Amino acid sequence: MTRPKKFPVILLCFTLVLAVIVTGITKPGFLLPLFRPQTAEPVGSDEDVAAPDPAFGNSRAFSISADTGFSLSAGENALDKDRNFTVSRVADDVLQSWTEIAYGSDDIDFIPMFGWKIDAGMSPEELLPGVFHMDFDLSALGIPEEMFPYMTAYHIDDNGVWNEYVSEVDGGTLSVDANHNAFLTLGVLASYITVRTVVWTAVAVGGSVFINNNINNPEQTRLNNIDSFAVYEHDKLVSVEHTEYGDIPIYENYGKKIFTIKFSLSPDIRNAQTKIAKIEKKTYAECEAEAIESMKRDFGENYMNDPRLVYPYGLMTSRKIALATERLNENAAYKKLVRGILVSQRGDEYSWNNAHKMAELVRTSYFYLKDKVKIKTPTYCPNIFMNPGVGSAFTNTYVPSGRAFSVIDTKGLSYDKSMESGILLTVTHEMVHMCQREYKIKSLANPKFDEATAQLIEEQAYDFYKKHNISISADENEKVTAVFTESAEENSLAPSKPAMENGTILKYMACEMNGTSYKTWLNSGSSEFSSGTGGDDADTGYVYARFIDYLWKDYEKLEKGKMTWNKMFGSYYWYNTMPKMSTMLKQAFDLYESDLTRKFKAYADESKADYYAYGTKSKGQYYNPTVGSTTKNGGKAKLVNQDYTIKTRYFDIYAPEDYSKPAALLVAQDPGFRNTFTDLSLIPVGNTDCENCKHGLFYPAQSLANLKKGAIIEVDGGTQGIGTSISNWFSFSAPAEGYSLWTLLAPDEITPVVENGQIRFTMPPLSDAAKAGFIDGYRVTITSSASSERPYTEYFTTGIAGSERSINLERIVDQSLIRRAEAENSRDEVTFTVSVCEYIKDQDGKMHFGPESNAGGMNALLAEMGAHDGKITITLHWFGRDDLDLHCITPQGGHISYNNKEADGGYLDVDMNISGDRMESVEHIYFDKPDAGEYSVYIDNYSDRTEGEHSAEIYITVEGHQIIADNAVMGGKSKTWKFNIISAVHGETGEEYLVAQPGTDTAQ
Repeated sequence: MTRPKKFPVILLCFTLVLAVIVTGITKPGFLLPLFRPQTAEPVGSDEDVAAPDPAFGNSRAFSISADTGFSLSAGENALDKDRNFTVSRVADDVLQSWTEIAYGSDDIDFIPMFGWKIDAGMSPEELLPGVFHMDFDLSALGIPEEMFPYMTAYHIDDNGVWNEYVSEVDGGTLSVDANHNAFLTLGVLASYITVRTVVWTAVAVGGSVFINNNINNPEQTRLNNIDSFAVYEHDKLVSVEHTEYGDIPIYENYGKKIFTIKFSLSPDIRNAQTKIAKIEKKTYAECEAEAIESMKRDFGENYMNDPRLVYPYGLMTSRKIALATERLNENAAYKKLVRGILVSQRGDEYSWNNAHKMAELVRTSYFYLKDKVKIKTPTYCPNIFMNPGVGSAFTNTYVPSGRAFSVIDTKGLSYDKSMESGILLTVTHEMVHMCQREYKIKSLANPKFDEATAQLIEEQAYDFYKKHNISISADENEKVTAVFTESAEENSLAPSKPAMENGTILKYMACEMNGTSYKTWLNSGSSEFSSGTGGDDADTGYVYARFIDYLWKDYEKLEKGKMTWNKMFGSYYWYNTMPKMSTMLKQAFDLYESDLTRKFKAYADESKADYYAYGTKSKGQYYNPTVGSTTKNGGKAKLVNQDYTIKTRYFDIYAPEDYSKPAALLVAQDPGFRNTFTDLSLIPVGNTDCENCKHGLFYPAQSLANLKKGAIIEVDGGTQGIGTSISNWFSFSAPAEGYSLWTLLAPDEITPVVENGQIRFTMPPLSDAAKAGFIDGYRVTITSSASSERPYTEYFTTGIAGSERSINLERIVDQSLIRRAEAENSRDEVTFTVSVCEYIKDQDGKMHFGPESNAGGMNALLAEMGAHDGKITITLHWFGRDDLDLHCITPQGGHISYNNKEADGGYLDVDMNISGDRMESVEHIYFDKPDAGEYSVYIDNYSDRTEGEHSAEIYITVEGHQIIADNAVMGGKSKTWKFNIISAVHGETGEEYLVAQPGTDTAQ
């Protein structure tokens, strides 16, 4: 027997292992997806033929007759796949048990008449991407025509929870849509049976009124303090009944019944309704007795054995209705109580008038979401609870059915017109949450995703309502219509936009997008996070509305197609468990992980100015994250890897208390920063006079005040982090923790000694940053009064710190110039200055310089350059080698600048850095006798020698009082600052003085 050869198998295994190791080195983390839950790739990623998208279905159209008077149908791709429906009628005992449940419930205004079980082979938590349609031929089912308007259908789930379907009666057909398995019961509204139809329809608000009637004990039902209004797609004011109690509008309701509004009643109303209930109970009993006698008289004692004649919908019922309607309409006390309730409640928080307003808000929001946003609206009739004073609005789901309901704070709706538009937006927002439950049940939905998308739709609704002037108001006939009021401000948006702008919810952007909890971000020294945690409530999703908006616009800009909200929410259908938010976004926008990371960083960079502005407003109020320290140099920001986060961290600048010179700033990343935080970016904001260097970021020499305006936005763009780099797998050292902030102060001023043909001076000691190893050396600059040439420059390593250095004068300046200076002035007149600054040198040779030792600040420079004082002074101060020019336009139109240094009593007496040899410069204009009128000032970057943008400072004083102090980012021409001068005479001394009024600045 021949043995199999083992060597080829061993060689193959060894080759595979080697390939894995090599791939791990070149592409860290490539095996991680194998150990993660499997999720679908974006549609059409790398496949020649795209897989069917379950978000939009993959099924054939069908129409079947399921039972007598009952048919099922669906359009093409309405279902996730072709399904076999089984339909069967429920047994009589099941229908009877449903009847008993409905009778015993205060929340089910319904009497079951038929029942079916519809099974599409779905699990309880499954929802179809579309809907299947159910039609009931009421005539074929034997329903009397007069009962057609009062027929409806309920869904009963496996847990016995009832939900009324959104239904429409058109002629003799009742239609409903469904997207799940169902027990379905068709029946008549109990309000019809309890004879309250005629009277109460006359006072309906947005639809038929139901008082949760319990036909066995109406008094008890009245005392449960809840009223309900059915809201239909449409209503029409058909007449107004003028009574001694006030005008009562009468409406005709038609279209689908879409929502039920529930509201509490005041004590006065409850008392009145108790009286009404007693009258109804007595009338009902009288009518029932008379109807029984009439049935016995016409059909004999055994009429009860004929199901066509008896309860729930036979002739017996019709006779009771006719008798009770006639009696109640003739009962003056009853009608007075009903109409009196309406009149007494007008203007009250709990009024039916308010509920009528609410019905119009609901209807407006419904049509906006259905026709404009084009998302799936609920297939059942959700409850909306009006709760004045609850202080908030929220949407939740009933347990265990998962059907949504909303609670809305309607305080102020009855008396404050400005509240109407705000409540309209709130209703729209909460209705979005109801619609989201048509795509995924709450227990499997992502709360951040749901809140972010609802917020964005609300903001789009605000723009739509404002453009079309939509809100609610009532005309002289009490007809409620939609009119957007001018008082609807953006702060009606709840609560993302205003909360973003004042910084109150920026802390949520510091929480992981995919996290299930958030931690309050504090600067506690040893750690940036406190030990306490907060739940992943819906608020954590608000801030991501901005990112989704960015992705949406980017998607359409790249011509991937038109993005829709139905596609967005349809992404839920890909996942049988709760998906991460990043997973939802990748699916919705057809992205891979690397794409989402790149776009998240691009969004953060594009939005950095907003995040800085918002965070600055809230600094010290809600959180105060910083890097650095005011008491020691090199304060560190300790980071943790958190995917998809944006954190704004402000600078704590170290400097001695009496320090007034310029300073530079180094943001130094720890040596292992890139290996540890592979997808984290540090974006400078606030102070953009910043450049990249080998250690991280470098801010060139400038004033401390300017440096303190800076901040860092930390953007963690994805799912890569600690442990994904192969170098970390084999590293036994602790990973880097973050980055530190180092202030580079100006060295002490150097006094050189010149003798024996040499110049001697002492180098400054090692600075804090140099001791930490971040400084590569010193630049020494020597200038001489005997030379008009560029200064002499020499570079040294930090090894000479604190030592004395000597340099031959021949290396510094031509000796003939010194001899000439000696002959003309004497040797004592030849002076030398020595200035030292630190430098950092990148691998490509680019150098970054700290402040010079002889830098004296703005005032020292003004004194050095001989600037004059005046009634008006205008000072420009900047750092860097750019040649900035100061311009001033006088009230007479004169233009003072470098090429016209005098006009209308003003003088440009300091013009610096023409040749670019100074790192700190000033320009100065002064007026001795200024004219009254408007002055305009701007800055122009004549010679832009600095990479990127940097800032300059402008100061304007009048009569010694500073009226303008501002910064300008200099890439070209700045904005224009304006001020007005009013000439005045002092009443006692007769001395003329100036009064200044700052004008309106104009943009660049």
